Amino acid sequence: MPRTIRVRSRNHSARLLRNQVRCTKPTVFRLGSFTPTEEIFTASQRREGVVEINTVNSCKNSNDKLLMKQCFDNCAVPTANWALLSETVLNTQTNEVSLTVRNNKPYQNLRFPLIIKNRHSSRGRGIYYVANAEDFTRYKRELTNSAHIIEEYHNYSKEYRVHASV
Repeated sequence: MPRTIRVRSRNHSARLLRNQVRCTKPTVFRLGSFTPTEEIFTASQRREGVVEINTVNSCKNSNDKLLMKQCFDNCAVPTANWALLSETVLNTQTNEVSLTVRNNKPYQNLRFPLIIKNRHSSRGRGIYYVANAEDFTRYKRELTNSAHIIEEYHNYSKEYRVHASV
């Protein structure tokens, strides 16, 4: 009997992928789903050997911007210079945002413009554009530091979530 990859997602756009990609073994592709393999496939299917294109853990990492950035750093994946908001202070002499904790980063300053992201937001929610020192001071005062990362802003048309597992 022909098989197709099981697509696990609550997002309606995933319907275009469902029942489309053929496979020879039980295979799952998660788009943010935390559903364990044991709940997706029967015991006999699992004995055949399940292929997980991405794991539950990789989905959890990609759901948290801090964990995702740490995975990228650990694997030397190029990404915008970033820090936890709580690790940053404004250098009033240079108008640069400095890191108070180095955290093995090859940089100690972030340059404007910046963007602040809630660690657990998606679809453009919980994002703040920081054009200058005044914006930085205001957001630093208003936002919960531990729940946000701050990074240098790059004007790309799209940003995609990557399911990192390292």
